[in-house]
Amino acid sequence: GRFDIRAKLPKGNGSWPAIWMLGENISTVGWPNCGEIDIMEHVGFDDGVIHGSIHTEDHNHMNNTQKSGTTFIETATDSFHVYSLEWTPYYLHYLVDDESYFFVYNASNGDVAKWPFDEPQYIILNLAIGGDWGGAQGIDPSAFPMKMLVDYVRVYKMSENFNNVQVKFQVDMKNETISGTGVWLSGGNISSGQPGGLQMQAVSDTSIWETTLTLPPNSSYTYKFRNGHYPGTWSGGWEVLTSECGVGQYNDRWLSIGVSDTTLAPVCFGECSACD
Repeated sequence: GRFDIRAKLPKGNGSWPAIWMLGENISTVGWPNCGEIDIMEHVGFDDGVIHGSIHTEDHNHMNNTQKSGTTFIETATDSFHVYSLEWTPYYLHYLVDDESYFFVYNASNGDVAKWPFDEPQYIILNLAIGGDWGGAQGIDPSAFPMKMLVDYVRVYKMSENFNNVQVKFQVDMKNETISGTGVWLSGGNISSGQPGGLQMQAVSDTSIWETTLTLPPNSSYTYKFRNGHYPGTWSGGWEVLTSECGVGQYNDRWLSIGVSDTTLAPVCFGECSACD
């Protein structure tokens, strides 16, 4: 389904508002095994930076392996904004004012340590003061009283008529020496929640690598291909694109999808078109 929460966040060092969810089975399996979905977190000393995260048995802040994304909303503490989550068996999709900024794809193959989000969760809205993160740069007494104002909380069940889109990505590695850990779809917002990216598969008797993802319709994504798996670093293996086909700060590839399943034509690794 989808969650929409329209809120204005408090201003001032020490504030730590959050809109988040926990698995209903927390009393039996504990945290983080129950799964935590942070739809929105904000700390006062970093005004305007909105955080979305998940915590699971394998991915959590105690091990510094949580999956997190951020976006900057200049007026987060001055006006109301809508913080949204789309939750399906295939992905978690984070948005602010209907603009996508973070995406976690379910590549768990049924491993609940990685994806415990097939079980019910309950929603929490709270404003903490201080704490190990909110109070990391002190608490400003002059900022009180602090308030998180909430206009509405809306929860929608996914319509039976809702159809995700199947998108096949293909890259031609004919000019490359393949890493021992294979080729990955990585970078950008499409794999921001996957350390190291999403694994691709070699197509027999060709130099093509491919993967098919289930994605929400009418959405846009940035991404790159990566030669090798580097889950702990942003260095290594990246294709280098020119501005002719790259967009944004990191010259990512860009994709906009509608409502129909799509097969993208193979492109040469590091180039804008097919290999010669």
